[in-house]
Amino acid sequence: KEFIEYYVEPYELRIKNNVWKLVIRNIKTEEFEEIYISRMKNIEVSNKNFLRVELPDEFGKKYCGSIKEITFKIKELTDEMLNTFPIENFDFTDDEIYLNLKVKSDENVENIINRFKGMKR
Repeated sequence: KEFIEYYVEPYELRIKNNVWKLVIRNIKTEEFEEIYISRMKNIEVSNKNFLRVELPDEFGKKYCGSIKEITFKIKELTDEMLNTFPIENFDFTDDEIYLNLKVKSDENVENIINRFKGMKR
């Protein structure tokens, strides 16, 4: 019910279940937090640089374990795909479109395929 003013250093933008979050380090407390972007108001971006420090384990171990690089052939490119994956992950060649991703498990692959029916491994 009350807005709190933060001065932060932004570290990482994340999306999970279509909810955008930002990992930040609060300058005043020097603690890391994950905050919902939808709850932000009156954001002011400065040109100040800061020295990045290593993320604590609970924030930085997002991609621990073995990572597989996988390529999907896209049958039909949709707005939802473009809004979900960075444009750098797409390869546009001749008449075909490929999406290159790094995933942690086959379960992640199956979830992606089920969500976007226009993909082939």
